[in-house]
Amino acid sequence: MATDRTFAFITQGSIIQKFVIDSHNYVLGFYDANEYKHNPAYFGANIGRVANRVANARFSLNNKEYKLYVNNDPNSLHGGKIGWDQKTWTLDRSEAVSDKEGGWLDVYSLTSENGDENYPGTVKCEVKYLQYKEAFAGAEGGHKDVLEIEYEVKSIDGELDTVINLTNHSYFNLSPPSSNPSIDGTQVTLPTNLYLPVNQYQIPTTDPPAPFPNVAPNKPFTLTATEGPQIDHCFLLNANPATIPLDTRNLETKICTQAYHPLTRLWLEVSTTEPAFQFYTGDGIDVEARPDGSVKKTARAGFCVEPSRYIDAINRDDWKNSVVVKKGEVYGSRIVYKGWKGPELPHLPPNKPE
Repeated sequence: MATDRTFAFITQGSIIQKFVIDSHNYVLGFYDANEYKHNPAYFGANIGRVANRVANARFSLNNKEYKLYVNNDPNSLHGGKIGWDQKTWTLDRSEAVSDKEGGWLDVYSLTSENGDENYPGTVKCEVKYLQYKEAFAGAEGGHKDVLEIEYEVKSIDGELDTVINLTNHSYFNLSPPSSNPSIDGTQVTLPTNLYLPVNQYQIPTTDPPAPFPNVAPNKPFTLTATEGPQIDHCFLLNANPATIPLDTRNLETKICTQAYHPLTRLWLEVSTTEPAFQFYTGDGIDVEARPDGSVKKTARAGFCVEPSRYIDAINRDDWKNSVVVKKGEVYGSRIVYKGWKGPELPHLPPNKPE
């Protein structure tokens, strides 16, 4: 891949390895693609079949119970023992896009067989990465660098229903370069503070969505190296599960996170068509240094923004329609990353109400 492109990917997990603006790589990871073979923090990976947690590592579908691998006791996390992040994807297309400034499209695909991690049904997933430059007077160089991520999943055998909930698990760091990366000083703005209350195992309870403590919609809060808000929770852009389609791609994208670091003057904006997003302050990161020169990464080396459906939706009768893929149906979603360097600006206006 050409080195002058802002975004770069590898076939394992169709991982985002680079997101470089002003010589700064926004995403945590490794220099050598082979190092991702041991990627316990899921750096940059696309997560499937089911992102986040499945309660008690089991679910029922069409009156049959499926038991999953327990890797987040007592739950199954991010697809199980060998999730899609560890699979080798196929690069189907890599080509210029003439109607976009700096436009380039990469398309990856993966076929997941019936019984993969004990999930039913054979499916094919396609991930499209479209990168380009978007004019913006407030950025140095006069543009934002944009990556549009589009997911599509179809049943192949058509005999068995299955469950799908995808996201990308990039960790972002906008701070000055350091041998001990930290999100210290990053200013974050979320458009909502409505979240799903969880039990001790990080599974949503039956309690209604509630305001997250000490987070106000559209008001910035500052991340620190050790203190401040400790977040690993699912925030809602759409609190009405009955209105969530299986394919959200035709919905308007909504901003779910904006971040800025005053020392680097780097900005990140994440938007999505999805109804929810997990915001994670990275408190559990513990990744050793690697022979390729990648430094050790510890708690709060990066933060995650993971747009998706609701956590454990398959185990809630009022949520499961958004994640169950039946014969002839298509699952789809979109996530957009925008990055640029520039001065501090007023915070973005809130999203339109539902």
